[in-house]
Amino acid sequence: ADSPVQAPGDLKGKKVAFVGLSSNSGGRAPIHALKDKFGLLPGRDYTYQISGDHFTAVADVLDGKADAACVASDLKDRAFAGKFKIRGKDEYEPKAEQVRVVYT
Repeated sequence: ADSPVQAPGDLKGKKVAFVGLSSNSGGRAPIHALKDKFGLLPGRDYTYQISGDHFTAVADVLDGKADAACVASDLKDRAFAGKFKIRGKDEYEPKAEQVRVVYT
């Protein structure tokens, strides 16, 4: 929530976590939106990583491994509704006030 990223254009020079390049909500749609609406290209304007799933992408932001994550809104809501585990061991209980949504 205290990140300098206030809007998608602020992702320039930052690291973005995508769920996977075959995921519509966690990969393809965000990449196209960043390109078409904001003129941002992966590799040129921002670096990216593949997190593998929506909950890990959220955890990557919470852990400081990424500046932003592209996740489905319903799965984001579920991640902030209670506890979840990733990597078979790490348990998270994030609060919505820890992050900021910059684009829907």
